[in-house]
Amino acid sequence: MVKKREAERIEAQKRLAPPLPSDPDEAAAIALAAILDPAATLLPGSVFKEMARRNAEIEGAPEAEIKATLARQICLLEATATRLFQKSTTASTVAASNEFIKVGLATQRVLIQALGAVHAMQPQKPVTHTIGGNHGVV
Repeated sequence: MVKKREAERIEAQKRLAPPLPSDPDEAAAIALAAILDPAATLLPGSVFKEMARRNAEIEGAPEAEIKATLARQICLLEATATRLFQKSTTASTVAASNEFIKVGLATQRVLIQALGAVHAMQPQKPVTHTIGGNHGVV
C-alpha cells in the first residue's frame, strides 16, 4: 500500500511540471528551481528533455547564442551535481547513496567538458614573457 501511494505521488509530481516558456533564460530558471527544490523527490525529466531538445536546435547558431546556451547549461549542471551530492547524504541506503555519488561525478565530468567548450571558444591571446626587463611577444 505504501509503495502504491509513493508511486501515485511521483506520478502526480511528474504531471505538475509546467511547459517551459519560450525564453531560454526563463526556461533555465524554471529548470534550476526544479533542481534545487529541497522538497522534490524526483528531478523533472520532462524539463531536461525539453532543454536537450532546445540545445539540439543551436547547431549552426551564431557563436554568441552558443555561448549563452553553454552558460545556462553550466549553471544547470553545477546545480544538478550539487543536488545529487546532497541527496547522497540523505539516501536511505548505502547503495542509493553510491548511485547519487556516481551520477553526481558523471554530471561533474560533463560540467568540465562544457567549461572546456566555452574556453575553447575564447580568442587566443599571445604568450608574453619578461626577458631582461623587456616585455615582448614570443
